[in-house]
Amino acid sequence: MNSSLDAANGTSAAYSAYIPELAFIIPLTWGLLVIIGSVGNGLVIYTLGRNGETSPTNVYVINLALADLTYLIIVIPITTVAFAVEEWIFGDAMCKISNYMIYVSIQLSII
Repeated sequence: MNSSLDAANGTSAAYSAYIPELAFIIPLTWGLLVIIGSVGNGLVIYTLGRNGETSPTNVYVINLALADLTYLIIVIPITTVAFAVEEWIFGDAMCKISNYMIYVSIQLSII
């Protein structure tokens, strides 16, 4: 969905480019991304964590995998549901938590 944001008062004026016939593609794609990404990041964490070696490289890669896993498990499912129903149904608190987790995950991946 395309939208413009009025920074003065924080309101959003949305204009929809939503195509109902194709509405299943995004949730399906994101669902596959969650499954494949969770398995992949879980394998990385398991593989590097099982031998107990705490080299700086292993710690760094495990932290990246945890950041990606956090994003995959928390942010993508909420965003997928919001896209599927075309509105935010989770309330103001979850909106703030979701946005916070997006930025935390991005920062963790960069660091």
